[in-house]
Amino acid sequence: MERFVGTWKLERWTSGKEEPFGPRPQGTLVYTADGTMISSFMRRDRSPIGSGLAAWRRYAMGLKVPKPADAHEVEQRFAAGAIVFNSYSGKYTVEGTEVHHDVEIAMFPDWIGQRLTRTYRFYEDLLSLSFGNDELVWRRKPR
Repeated sequence: MERFVGTWKLERWTSGKEEPFGPRPQGTLVYTADGTMISSFMRRDRSPIGSGLAAWRRYAMGLKVPKPADAHEVEQRFAAGAIVFNSYSGKYTVEGTEVHHDVEIAMFPDWIGQRLTRTYRFYEDLLSLSFGNDELVWRRKPR
């Protein structure tokens, strides 16, 4: 696990010949010595949601506030931004050429309690994590 420990910056994500999060995605991956991992990544060119976000969030969270007049528009902008963003965290373990992420917190509720297994490979200051046709390449940030 020691080789994983540190902070990593997302360099690219490919799925076959596609780039699901665009040509220059942004992301941070953290592995700690105690076995915790945190991953957040996004498409660089997300559009801003706008000024109605705070009122819409209070309404969407079920707080007793009036429904904003532009709630539908804000919800659509929020969904468009959320679909090209992902974040999750939990514990990780390494077995052979695989790293397992046991998800505890996730943007996608369906991932909570799931094990996400990735095949890994280190080369130079890069870490490749692969699953199916997808490969995410991360560069170690200087300590």
